Amino acid sequence: MDFLTDFSSTWSNPQMRHAVLVHMPIALSMLAAPVALLAALAGGRFATLRWITVGLLLLLAGSGFLAKQSGELAEETVEGALSEEGEHVLEEHEELAEWVWIFGLATAFVAGLGFFARAPRRRNPAPPARAANAGADARNESMAGREARNESAAAGQPVAPAKGSRPTPRLQVGSAWAAALLALFTAGWVANTAHHGGKLVYEFGVITGSRVPAPASAPASEDAADPRVAHFRERVYPVLTEICAECHNPDGMRKAGRFDVATMATILKGGRSGAVLVPGKPEESRLYEAVTWENEELQMPPPEKLSDEAIEAIRAWIASGAVWAPPE
Repeated sequence: MDFLTDFSSTWSNPQMRHAVLVHMPIALSMLAAPVALLAALAGGRFATLRWITVGLLLLLAGSGFLAKQSGELAEETVEGALSEEGEHVLEEHEELAEWVWIFGLATAFVAGLGFFARAPRRRNPAPPARAANAGADARNESMAGREARNESAAAGQPVAPAKGSRPTPRLQVGSAWAAALLALFTAGWVANTAHHGGKLVYEFGVITGSRVPAPASAPASEDAADPRVAHFRERVYPVLTEICAECHNPDGMRKAGRFDVATMATILKGGRSGAVLVPGKPEESRLYEAVTWENEELQMPPPEKLSDEAIEAIRAWIASGAVWAPPE
């Protein structure tokens, strides 16, 4: 029951639902491309390969459409939370995703054309009056042909196909190669779409599964009597500006996990790994986790740990709502 509850909770979240669905067209495009290529190299002769190719492409089209729909719902949860550059990447990601299911469906149609191909007819059957003689001549010719092919094979010469063999229809071969090329193109298109999605997550802090909460209280810059203001200005703000901002500033964001401590908006936006601050909950804030050095893979600031007093000041600041009241 716990599994069903967790799954239901995950599926009801637009971002988590999109994260699940978006991996399906990626995997299917990577599978469809090599299978389509194998079918083309076989000259379209193996119906099983062609059926698998069409099936994978139809699944790609369906999953691509579902991923596009879920992405439109997930977009609503990040409106207004991205920078101008992030919005541009999001727009490109959406435009690319619009075509994934269309390319999948079109490629499946091209691959399916091979099933309508028919082998060209060799020649008309012999008239009834000549049927008996034609049958005898055909048997003699068949025996002579087999002997000639055996001699050619023994001598290492090319062997001509027997007259009774069915040639591969041109439409079947052409559709197999066209489908292979389109499948490779579609796989590249899907990969580029996924690349833009990855940039949104790892470079612009679009969080999968949750939305960054708003501050628990409004900035109290006008309420100097609020003890939280004095605490922030005297014990937290100097740490952020004098120590953290040496790396986590607008100029050094690319090298510092895309995290900037210049304003509350940039702090709440988070960095490449997602949210770093949850006002009112220091135990769930990666900012507090980083300064405690309890996580060996997340220790800030390097190379020297903050004093216990500074760490406690940051914890108390987050626990009290993380008010933002820089000195005037």
